[in-house]
Amino acid sequence: MSTESGESKGKDLQKIDETGVTEHRSKPRPLRIPNPGPFILRNRLPDLAARHFLREPAKTAIATQGFDDAVEHCKAKVARIAKECRSANRKYRDFHFDLQGNGRYCLDGLTEDLKSKLAPAGIARVEEIYDKPEFFKDGVSAGDIRQGATGDCWFLAAVATITNVPGLVEKICVARDEMVGVYGFIFMRDGEWISTIVDDQLYLKNQEYHYAGEEIQTKFWRKEKQYNETFLKGSEALLFAKCEDRNETWLPLLEKAFAKAHGDYGAIEGGWTGEGVEDLTGGVTSQLYTCDILDKERLWKEELLQVNKDFLFAATSAQVDRSGIIAGHAYSVLQAKEVKGNRFVLIRNPWGYSEWTGPWSDGSKEWTAEWMTLLEHRFGDDGAFWMSYDDFLHKFPLIDRTRLFGPRWTVTNRWIRVPVPWATTYSPTRFTFKVTTKGPVVIVLSQLDDRYFRGLEGRYRFGLHFRVEKEDETEYITRSRSNVGMCRSVTTELDLEPGKYIVIFKITSEKDRGAPTKDKVVRKAKKHNSKKFLQIGMSHDLAFAKGKAEPEDEKVITEMAARATKKEKDLTKKAKAKGADPPEHEGAGPIGGEGAGAASQQGRGIGRPPSMPNITEGEKVEKGEDKKEGEGEGEEESDSDDEDYDEENYWDAVACVGLRVYAQDKELVVGVVRTNEEAADTLDQDDPAKDAAGAAEDGKDDTCEDNVEVISVPLPEGSV
Repeated sequence: MSTESGESKGKDLQKIDETGVTEHRSKPRPLRIPNPGPFILRNRLPDLAARHFLREPAKTAIATQGFDDAVEHCKAKVARIAKECRSANRKYRDFHFDLQGNGRYCLDGLTEDLKSKLAPAGIARVEEIYDKPEFFKDGVSAGDIRQGATGDCWFLAAVATITNVPGLVEKICVARDEMVGVYGFIFMRDGEWISTIVDDQLYLKNQEYHYAGEEIQTKFWRKEKQYNETFLKGSEALLFAKCEDRNETWLPLLEKAFAKAHGDYGAIEGGWTGEGVEDLTGGVTSQLYTCDILDKERLWKEELLQVNKDFLFAATSAQVDRSGIIAGHAYSVLQAKEVKGNRFVLIRNPWGYSEWTGPWSDGSKEWTAEWMTLLEHRFGDDGAFWMSYDDFLHKFPLIDRTRLFGPRWTVTNRWIRVPVPWATTYSPTRFTFKVTTKGPVVIVLSQLDDRYFRGLEGRYRFGLHFRVEKEDETEYITRSRSNVGMCRSVTTELDLEPGKYIVIFKITSEKDRGAPTKDKVVRKAKKHNSKKFLQIGMSHDLAFAKGKAEPEDEKVITEMAARATKKEKDLTKKAKAKGADPPEHEGAGPIGGEGAGAASQQGRGIGRPPSMPNITEGEKVEKGEDKKEGEGEGEEESDSDDEDYDEENYWDAVACVGLRVYAQDKELVVGVVRTNEEAADTLDQDDPAKDAAGAAEDGKDDTCEDNVEVISVPLPEGSV
């Protein structure tokens, strides 16, 4: 639901060439570069996706409309597959995620360093594992959840968190035909609901009887049936997530669908619970340090007591074990209660065991028969435990808070691609939005979730920051809340009067010199892991199809492509002259599809950022540009001033960012504008350069008023 603001229909029609660089038809085609993006050549799907996201206008929709549409689409897909299978008298086998037929494809990522350590011993279908399989048995609850061998406690904590909202898990598990073995689920990805279909094959932690070790076979000599009942039957036979009940199946299939959506089981290891809750609910998560809470009374009354209503909460423990709390572990917040003047929080460990051992833990002196009744608690190592509110804030230094959106909320969004300057400044490209009704507004600035295309995320790690201004007003209203570990998005919530507002943003970028270039990854993956490359490359291309560069930004990105081409040719010539193989230069790779992912983004091609001055060819030679990092693998980097300047000059980061705005306003609209470079040079109130810049401005004005001649020294473009 994106627009091209300020452009009339029929003019400046856009197209995307094989480099992935969006261009105006009236302009010459950008220079081609090695291994151009999109990565999957001659594939029209990203073009079609781009038309969907860039259609005009980007008006508002009911916040739940996308969810409803995804549900209907998923149901239709499951019905078609079930009909096809019944007609052929075959159970459903998902050839796109076939545990039995694809070897380690469903476990490992694109590159060698993304190879999973997970090692299943067997594979079986649901009807082979369970005697009386039931998808849901007596509804769902946090007590159903048991973590397996995957390191996805963040995701399972998110699942446990949403089980407290009646019917929410059932809404995600959209459709199924258990006899055929086909299941449909929906997840939120980059502000859009997607559907994922899986079959009912699951990984086992033990081998079949005939492949078991000699010791086991000796123990179960001629007792194959007993062996099967002991090791290959029921929930405990599963290697990964499982339900507490021996015959309940919803959780391992949900986990499998989440793994398939991201490419493989390895992709869902490690993460933030708040992002998992976003993926399952479409909500918006913000993080806070408990030591930063201004008013703990307000947090308790206005937010924690609304848990499972307007908000969902999760918590991350400290990096050391504390009275039974596992270090650096994700937990769910299930309830908050105030009873007889005492405040309590019910927490759950997704492992399903290992609990808090302090006050109000199972068997502690605080418990009496009355309190057991008042808090409806029973003892048992099931992973759930009560804590006082004060202990909760002390033992869990980080809280994830997710706001949920119902049908009274509306939403609209827009994605763009922008070059990221070497010097951290606010981008001259900005978002705008207009509200017509006074009320609450939630603003989210996001980068693409690179968990979906691991290996192709590039060498840049991006951080986001924005502030909100009202049109024609000089002071900003508020700034985004910076998250602690989550970097996929930043957000803010506030009440706004009707009017037009501007969201100006800046992107911080850090280059990971140890990461391989995208160009190198593509060459190796296409040759040695082509099937996985086609999958991940397609996911990458479809993600970046959301974003279009504004003409001015497109020009800078095109410059990067041209410089990348020249740099690559120069390095290749030098390598051949020395009799060596062409180096894997960090600047080589696609520009058109570059952008930002959840914790890391891409940006390939060499070019100066908007804030850097133009440099002539003569200046390049004089500054020693031919000796820059990345010129040969294993070559030591120089710390010379020339090399530092070279890093500036060839900074090549490009990000894909999106603004999503929620309000209770049916006329909400989001657009994009661009200011001149001077207007982009703005500082925050707490920026240490603010006072110095203000003093310089004052001094300049006074000098001019005194008719003193001022010598103007040109500064690099974008400087303050």
